[in-house]
Amino acid sequence: MMGAMGSFHVPPAPTAVTSFYDAIQRQHGGELFEQRCSTCHGDRGQGLTPEWRATWPEAEQNCWQSKCHASNHPPDGFQLPEYVPAVIGEQTLARFQTAQQLFEYLRAQMPYHAPGLLSDQDYWALTAFLLDAHRVPAGGRALDATTAPAVQLRPAPVPSSGVVPWRLAATSGAILLVLAGLVVWRRAGH
Repeated sequence: MMGAMGSFHVPPAPTAVTSFYDAIQRQHGGELFEQRCSTCHGDRGQGLTPEWRATWPEAEQNCWQSKCHASNHPPDGFQLPEYVPAVIGEQTLARFQTAQQLFEYLRAQMPYHAPGLLSDQDYWALTAFLLDAHRVPAGGRALDATTAPAVQLRPAPVPSSGVVPWRLAATSGAILLVLAGLVVWRRAGH
């Protein structure tokens, strides 16, 4: 797994909205993803698929071979799980409610062989990169401990009655209708 793997594809910034995250933080996150994450999670975040491994030199395509990432790995290596999930794509971040939760997971669990290896600044940049790749809005701000808890990765659950909660609020003489499902509607491209 340690050889040149060809060109790397960082997902482009969304075209419909250009200010999901601070551009410098997102760029740094993309570079970190390429350097630290793509070997296992894929050049497009698709996971450690046979198609992704087929782009590597032939001798490096079987990560689980003896003396690579099998149980008899070299002293400076580690045993790789058989399944390495996608991190970019439909439902890949569904278990996280907020950007803060994603950051905390990354810091506590990644990289797989050395959790906590990176600086907090690097983990924030990776979080911004992943959220930007999923088009989760953050208003062009950098992610940190003060901004991340408010960045929702998925909308609040709809009450079991099926009625979407709403309220009317007066702001500058205008009345705004605030729907809990607005985030879903906006993510759908409306």
